[in-house]
Formats: sequence, C-alpha cells, structure tokens
Amino acid sequence: MTEKKKERKKPRPMRTYPKPLPKDYKMSQVQKVIRKYRVIRRFTRNRLGQEAGVWPLTIKEYETDNMHNPRLLQLAAVLSTLELDLWVIDRKTGTLIERLY
Repeated sequence: MTEKKKERKKPRPMRTYPKPLPKDYKMSQVQKVIRKYRVIRRFTRNRLGQEAGVWPLTIKEYETDNMHNPRLLQLAAVLSTLELDLWVIDRKTGTLIERLY
C-alpha cells in the first residue's frame, strides 16, 4: 500500500494593516485624525476603546462618521489616549482660539 503524504497548505498572508478605504471615500477631519494616529500608534479599536474608557463601537462610529454629535468628553478621552490635544480653531482666520483638553 502506498502512503499518501498530506501536503500542508501554505498559510494565507496576513491582511494589510489597516484595511484600505475606497478611493472615492472622503473622510472628515476628525475621522482622518483619529484613524491616522490610531494606525500610527498601532492601536486596534478594541485597545483604544479600553484605554480611553469608551466602547470600541464608539471608535468605529468616530472613524466612519456615523456619530453626528460626538460627546466632547469621550472625544477628548480618545484624543488624549492618542496623545493629542483638542483645540478650538476659527474657521475664517485659521487661528487657534483655545485648547479644550
């Protein structure tokens, strides 16, 4: 009897980090900042949510722009975890008015 050797399947390559967005998708400034610095700092949504004290779903909603009125304290906690500050900027002149958190 001949023995058949089982060939091991090669493992699939890991998906690139982060998942690329469609080319026609336009992000708001808050989305860009949170996603950019979350990826740079190598945070997952779960880990960022745990360290900021918010649900990971909240992070997802910030990044996908589903949250129309984000709570300022939650947003400040997320930005603070990413070691970022929250500023008020005058849109017309582009000058910094006040640092909130």
